[in-house]
Amino acid sequence: PFGKLVLFFYSSNFLLPLPLTLLLHPSFQQGSSPPFGFGFLKISKISSGVILSDPPGSPSPQTSINYDIQSNPKFEYRPLLETAGSINNYNSSGGGGGSKDKYPLQQQKGVGHHDTVNIRWAIWNLFNDILTPGAVGLSLYIAQSGIGAGILLLAFFGVITGYTLLLLYNLSRRYEKDNYPALAEQIFGKAGYAIVCLCMFVFNYGGLCAQLIMFGDVVPTVLQTYIGYHPIFQKQYVLLLGLIIFLPISFFKDITKYTFTSFISVSCIFVITFLVVGRLAFKDHEPYPPPPPHSFTFFRVHIFSALGGLSYIYVCHDLSFNVIYSCENPTPPRYRRVVWSTMIVTFFTTLLLGVCGYVLFVGSHGGVKANLLKNFSPTDFIGNAARIILALDVCITIPFSCFMPRTAIMSGLAAITKKPDIGENKIVFILVTVLVVGSGITIAEFVDDLGDVFELVG
Repeated sequence: PFGKLVLFFYSSNFLLPLPLTLLLHPSFQQGSSPPFGFGFLKISKISSGVILSDPPGSPSPQTSINYDIQSNPKFEYRPLLETAGSINNYNSSGGGGGSKDKYPLQQQKGVGHHDTVNIRWAIWNLFNDILTPGAVGLSLYIAQSGIGAGILLLAFFGVITGYTLLLLYNLSRRYEKDNYPALAEQIFGKAGYAIVCLCMFVFNYGGLCAQLIMFGDVVPTVLQTYIGYHPIFQKQYVLLLGLIIFLPISFFKDITKYTFTSFISVSCIFVITFLVVGRLAFKDHEPYPPPPPHSFTFFRVHIFSALGGLSYIYVCHDLSFNVIYSCENPTPPRYRRVVWSTMIVTFFTTLLLGVCGYVLFVGSHGGVKANLLKNFSPTDFIGNAARIILALDVCITIPFSCFMPRTAIMSGLAAITKKPDIGENKIVFILVTVLVVGSGITIAEFVDDLGDVFELVG
């Protein structure tokens, strides 16, 4: 039953952009069939009103249509601005048809304010949100689902993720919304805004806690192996030391400030993947038992448990808005390049890390662990090198992971207090950041099972 519940929430998360697109598509006019060939969905009683002047220099007429669907609140539609070059050009040219946004999308204050980066750094930022240190749990998901089914699921989730990211991009351009909560509020009202903020917080905060648990797992092992046992090397003291490291670099308000750390973090995952593949190639130098005969089963009954962990790896829809508007000139072709480049690299990296880690440790006592690096012997040089790199990766990634939980809390506070600029209050900003990081450290002090965290949060 828990696996089915995870599957339900996972499906809901990925399919949410689909009804949004259906609701907003212009072909709902006057009872016509909606997009994507869903001919069975028709609306017959729609009163529509037009009315927008063309923005200066517009190459083609721009129209805004308000739909009044059987006394439901009006939804405003704006056509996709393929010919406008970018949203910023459209806004700056006077378009938007009475948009309430005071600032152009890439210049809005608070949560939506971004400096711009080139397309390569935009790919790194999105990739960093997908391939976090939690990728060390991939081998466990392969073990739970079966090696064949696990590979197919990795490919399927990559395609679904890319498709839904592009749906949200189109909606954000059409409605000129530069964050997920604002887009959900446009369609579903305050309830949609609250639900999206809550889900953003739970998912990202759970990921933050998981990374802190990993930090508390790997650092004491390395210290005790190379320095020797000392009471201060225990998990609780190591995490308190980590707080001193993590907190100062968690105060950046702009995601572009994490661009270089994203590059280092992604590079760490590549190096860990290379080390796991290298250990598999030279496993005869360490006493790791060979895989038992039944290890390469295509499908296993625990596949539903793996869905939660796989969703934790792939879901990045909340941060995608920040990536869109931090990218220079985010036109549709450029953003498609960002999305599919990220999905392709993610698939092959996760495939290598997950399958090689599974084959390497499936015969070990206790099987594959949620934190793959705990399967390595404490005296294994390659294993300890991977632990050191993972610890570095966590140090770099945790401030990045703090960004979205803080954004969700700030969005909630803005709605409750009716002060959209509350994020500019330095005292509130500092208190929320300290609360997010400090409470995550506290949870990591008392929770040890990384696998349960990945499955529940995912």
